Amino acid sequence: FFSPSFVKMDRDTDKMYLYLKNIHPATGVDHCAKSNFTKATDLNLIIVKANVLEIYHVTGKPEVPLVLYKHYELHGSVADMAVVRFAQHSTDCLLLAFAEAKVSVVCFDQSTDDLHTVSIHYLEEDFLQEERNKSIPWNVQLKVESSGRCAALFCYHRFLIVLPFTQDEELLWADVTNPKDMKPAFIKIKEKLPVGEAVSVDLKSLGLEHVRDIVFMKEFAEPTVAVLHEQEPTWAGRLSTRSLTCVVTAMALSGLPGSNLQYPVLLRAQSLPHDCFKLIPLDSPASGVLVLANSSVLHISQTRTMACYINDYGREELQAVSYPVHSAKLAGGGQL
Repeated sequence: FFSPSFVKMDRDTDKMYLYLKNIHPATGVDHCAKSNFTKATDLNLIIVKANVLEIYHVTGKPEVPLVLYKHYELHGSVADMAVVRFAQHSTDCLLLAFAEAKVSVVCFDQSTDDLHTVSIHYLEEDFLQEERNKSIPWNVQLKVESSGRCAALFCYHRFLIVLPFTQDEELLWADVTNPKDMKPAFIKIKEKLPVGEAVSVDLKSLGLEHVRDIVFMKEFAEPTVAVLHEQEPTWAGRLSTRSLTCVVTAMALSGLPGSNLQYPVLLRAQSLPHDCFKLIPLDSPASGVLVLANSSVLHISQTRTMACYINDYGREELQAVSYPVHSAKLAGGGQL
């Protein structure tokens, strides 16, 4: 949607300006989410199309189900989006991730009827970019823990940046100017800090490489991340000898908020199909995660691992596994 960078020379000041030009308006929807964003009583549909953010009101009327309320053009394409409800907030906030590794937290200010930026997080330190040129495009994922305790940004193919959410009010020092003598004065103010200091986790150092998906598991005492990764990559010509290469590893983030994080592994499921591509966290009583593959669906929890194939390719691939395998049932009661 953007043309390459252009350099413009101002002949009057002999200064150069670097800018991007939008050559075609965004049309396809990249991300969407429902939330109570504008008001606590409003149901909103948030749509992101490249650098365009649109807020719709869900009316519930068959003749006009959606009404466009706000339209914004952002200064960059949104890589991922998540919705979070901070403590003591009556409305939801948006977490917007931008390439390569930037996160903006925005909410809707009812007094100005406009977006309000709560915080901006720049996560592009040099030590995080060791593998930035090894693989393109970027696999940027932004996830929010279901209990609202933290968020995590997966970037640079190996780093998990954890953003803890603060629950209590903290004291800040503000630099203000005294109108009487026009001298700076420092006063102590009390302000809600929704997002704490970011903590980076190197997944590669923990043995988690070739990450495909990351989710927060539900109903755990501590924030727990499930990672879908591949220990030893395979390809089409090697599937006859090595096809069960994916692994799901769940680890707790102990010690939040703070920099002394510990990562105890709570479960590890191995010998999963090579074409697994997505994790879906489940509520109780099922709990655990649902793993989606091209030819099968798997359920993984702390107590068991089981699979269900949906075609003959999945049945043939799962013949050598040690966990239970079942055939998918059709809606009419038959089996594949």
